[in-house]
Amino acid sequence: VLAAGDLASERAAAPVTDFAALFAPRAIAVAGASTSRETFGNRFLAAYRDAGWTDGLFAIHPDAREIDGVPAYASVDAVPGGVDYLLVAVPAARTPDLVAGAGGSARFAHVISGGFGEGGADGAALEDLLLAAARGAGIRVLGPNCMGVFSPAGRQTFQLDTPSEPGSVSVVSQSGGLAGDIVKAGDRRGIRFSKLVTVGNAIDVQPGELLEWLVDDPDTAVLGLYLEAAPDGRRLVSALRRAAGRKPVAVLVGGSSRQGARAAASHTGALAADARIWDAIAKATGAAVVATLEELLAVLAFHQRYATNAADVDASVLIVGPGGGASVLATDACDRAGLTVAAVEGDVVARLRELGYGAGTSVANPVEIPLGPAVGPDAINRVIDAVFAHQHYRDLLLHVNVQAYYSYGTGGAAPLLELLARLGASEWQGTRLALVLRNLECASPDDARALADACTAAELVCFRDFDEAATAIAAGQRFDRARPR
Repeated sequence: VLAAGDLASERAAAPVTDFAALFAPRAIAVAGASTSRETFGNRFLAAYRDAGWTDGLFAIHPDAREIDGVPAYASVDAVPGGVDYLLVAVPAARTPDLVAGAGGSARFAHVISGGFGEGGADGAALEDLLLAAARGAGIRVLGPNCMGVFSPAGRQTFQLDTPSEPGSVSVVSQSGGLAGDIVKAGDRRGIRFSKLVTVGNAIDVQPGELLEWLVDDPDTAVLGLYLEAAPDGRRLVSALRRAAGRKPVAVLVGGSSRQGARAAASHTGALAADARIWDAIAKATGAAVVATLEELLAVLAFHQRYATNAADVDASVLIVGPGGGASVLATDACDRAGLTVAAVEGDVVARLRELGYGAGTSVANPVEIPLGPAVGPDAINRVIDAVFAHQHYRDLLLHVNVQAYYSYGTGGAAPLLELLARLGASEWQGTRLALVLRNLECASPDDARALADACTAAELVCFRDFDEAATAIAAGQRFDRARPR
C-alpha cells in the first residue's frame, strides 16, 4: 500500500510529455466496468464501441473474461502489448494501487472517479497517494474527477453519438460536464473539433501544459479554455503569450464571482482568479475572455471560419438589417463589446437613397433595409455592394428577423433558406460576416435545424443574438491586433 507524503517535489517534476497518444491511443483499457450492473466503466465501453473501436479495446476485471463483448483481463499488465490509455472508473480509494500496478503497461491514466481534493482534506491526501503512484509507475494522470478526451481523428470519446468529422478547434476544459456541452452544442453550431481534453482536479496533467502542447499542434488552429483555476498559472500565461498572433484563444473562466468561487471549490476543489487578473491576462496576450458558454462557442465558431483571414482593412463594423429598434440594439451590443460602428460616407448614403432605401429609416450605419418574405433575396447584396463600392468594412453584422418569414409570408423558411444560400456564395473581399438569426425560436424545430444546417453548408457563422455576435467580432479584432505586422 502506498504511503502519503510531501509531494511538492513530485508535483514539480512532471516529465516533458508528448500528448499525441493521449488523443490518438493505440489501445485502451477500461477499469471499473461491471458484469452485473451499469457503471461509468460500462458507459465508456459503449461509447468507445460507438466510436468504432473493435480491436485494441479491453476491460480490466478480476474475474471476467469479457464484458459487454469486450475482452477482459485481470490486470493492466496482463493486456497483450499494454495500452496507451487506461481509463480508471473504480472507487477513489482503489485508484493509487491500480495505477501503481500499471507501470510499464500504460502511458496515460484518466481517472474519472470523484472523491478527491474537491471533498476536503482526506480527498487531498488521496490525491497525493495517486500522484505518488503515477510518478513511481511513469504514468501521467488526467484528472481525477474528469470525463477524459474527445478527438474524432483518434476515436477518443466520452459520450455516445459524438461528431466524427475532425476539424481545427481544440479545447482544454476543467469541467467534464461542460465539455460534453461544448462538443454537442458546438457541433450544432458547425464547430469541428480537433481535440478536447478535460482536466478535473488537475493533480498532474495541467491546463497550461496542455495548452503549451496544443499551441504547437499542427492540427489545431483555434484554442478554447474553460477554467476554474490555473494550478500552473505561469505556464498557462506563457502558453497564451506564445499563441498570441499565431492561434486565437477564447477563455471562459468559471468561479470569478464570490458565489461562483464557492461553487467551483465544491466542483473541482478550485479557487478561480479574480476577474481583474483575467482582464490583464487578456490585454497582455490577445486572448478573448468571455462571460458565458454561448459566447465561448460563438467566438470559437467565428475564429474557426476567419482565423486565417489577414486583416488589412479598417477595424469597424457595418450593421445591416431590417429597420426599427433591432438595429439600435445591435449598435448597443457593438458598443458594449468595444466595437466601432463608423458611419458610411455621404456619397454612399446618396447611392443607397437612389436605390430606394432610407425613407423613414437609417442608411448611415446601421443600414436599415426591408428584409423578409416579400423582398427578393438579392436585396442584401445590392445594398452591401453599393456600400463596398465606395467604403470597406472589416466586419459586417447582418441581422434577419426569422419570425417575419412566418408572420408576413406563407413560404415559411423557404425564402430564408434561399437567402442563406445566396449569402454563402457572396464574396466581399476582406470582410467577415456575422449573421444574427433573431427570434429563431419562432421557427419550427425542423425549420430551425434546416436553417442551422444551411448555415453550416454555406460556411456562414450564425449567432442567436447581438451580444454573441458582437463578442465574436471583438474577439476577431483582438486577434487581428495581436498578429505580427
